[in-house]
Amino acid sequence: MKSSIVPVLCPAHQRLHHRVVIAGRHTGMALEAAFWRALRDIAVREGTTVDALCTDINRRRGSAPLPTSVRVFVVSYYRQATPALQTNSASDSASLSQDLLKEALEAMIQPDTPISGKHH
Repeated sequence: MKSSIVPVLCPAHQRLHHRVVIAGRHTGMALEAAFWRALRDIAVREGTTVDALCTDINRRRGSAPLPTSVRVFVVSYYRQATPALQTNSASDSASLSQDLLKEALEAMIQPDTPISGKHH
């Protein structure tokens, strides 16, 4: 079954409610548009579905709310995907970081503008 997430044209911080299937059960979850897009992008990159990701996150979340756990997962995923920014000295990655910061801030205003792949 496909997820009900569709591309949206709205501010990245706007909270959207979507239905997902977690371990065979339908549930609703509200996340900011930026997190829905990131979750969808991660699912595509990993060759899985948003529902499967949410099921895995749900299994590991303990007592934390599911939306909070999804946000933490998304941030953790992208932190793991950027080892150069984590290990290089500030001076070595200054221009890369400045470009990435600028693009990320722009994406908040224009959420459908992808952050360039050159930073991955």
